[in-house]
Amino acid sequence: MCAREGRVGLTTHVEERDRCTSVEAEVPESLSAESWREVLEVVVEADRFGLHATSLNGRTLWAVVR
Repeated sequence: MCAREGRVGLTTHVEERDRCTSVEAEVPESLSAESWREVLEVVVEADRFGLHATSLNGRTLWAVVR
């Protein structure tokens, strides 16, 4: 997951927890539609995923894998 997100220019942050692995990546406003498609192909394989967007902190894509 991290490798594929890295190929489209996203820097990922991984946190190992007791029962899952959490992955987060800041998503720049300039991410192309093609890159979005590739990122979405990756996160749909996770157990849970989402996008947190605010005007103050930008956009953070997150995924949880058990």
